[in-house]
Amino acid sequence: MSKDIQFTFPKEKTKELIDRAYGTAKSHGFHDEELSPQHMLMLAISEVGEAVEADRRGNRADVLAFETKTNVYPDYNERFKAYIKDTTADELADVAIRIFDFCGAKGVTPKYPYGVTVNKGKSFCENCYDLCACLAMYHDEFSPTREQKIGGATAYPSNAESVTGTALGIIWAICEVYDIDLMKHIEWKMQYNESRPPKHGKNY
Repeated sequence: MSKDIQFTFPKEKTKELIDRAYGTAKSHGFHDEELSPQHMLMLAISEVGEAVEADRRGNRADVLAFETKTNVYPDYNERFKAYIKDTTADELADVAIRIFDFCGAKGVTPKYPYGVTVNKGKSFCENCYDLCACLAMYHDEFSPTREQKIGGATAYPSNAESVTGTALGIIWAICEVYDIDLMKHIEWKMQYNESRPPKHGKNY
């Protein structure tokens, strides 16, 4: 059974989210070297895999505790790690942040869909497969050589705008089905990321 999801993502915040995601990534060393689109989108796909693993383990965010138990964990980062980090919602926010970072690095403005359809008969894992398939559809701009033109090849633009917009739409729809406030989790993860070590302690 499919479900049509009204795409109510606050599109007016897109530039702000792109600038913040890219700016944080850049200041943390992720863009010290030029990264290919494929490299960056693979990192987004890797976050989808982490969301699936979190779902398999039943890792759910305790939003109420995070928002109210400031006396237990006065430090924001400690409270985030206790109640939000590495949960399904947190990992889906990571996917979105990776996409926003990609857009900032490559000068892409997402072209959002009018609506999104999610198959409720599918598992969480299957819907995440659809998300990965969307990201993997990316292709670079193609300008044929003279010889290729003689052979009938024609130029075509990159599909980055539609791929990123559709992928963000799929994330939004998955979150709507699973009652996840995507915007809150993006904000919380961005705030956490801003205080992390260079490259989050990884090689890239």
